[in-house]
Amino acid sequence: MLVLATGGGKSFAAVCDSGQATQEDLNRCAWEDYQKADEEMKAVLKQLMDKVSPKGRSKLRSVQKKWVAYRDDQSAFNAMGSVGGTVHPMAVYEWMTDLTKRQTEVLRMQLTCEEGVVVCGRQ
Repeated sequence: MLVLATGGGKSFAAVCDSGQATQEDLNRCAWEDYQKADEEMKAVLKQLMDKVSPKGRSKLRSVQKKWVAYRDDQSAFNAMGSVGGTVHPMAVYEWMTDLTKRQTEVLRMQLTCEEGVVVCGRQ
């Protein structure tokens, strides 16, 4: 996985929105967007972990660990066309952000399932 320095807590979003960002700035913005998406997913995951049974927590931990590996591998594959270019970190992080947001919605659906909905884990 690619890792970028975050610039000492400085947000690069304003720079990226300015229209005068360098590729390095855009890479950092993509990293920040991914970090925000990942934190949101972790918060929803924690809520779901607190809600499910011990057996459900064990299964959810296992599934989530496999999902993270899938997300990272899928993002790397999806961004293969940019390997070697300065845009590559941004491409990878944009894919990671997208897939993480999708997973957050899946977890949120499990968290808010209503009684009787058969597609919910109901742990």
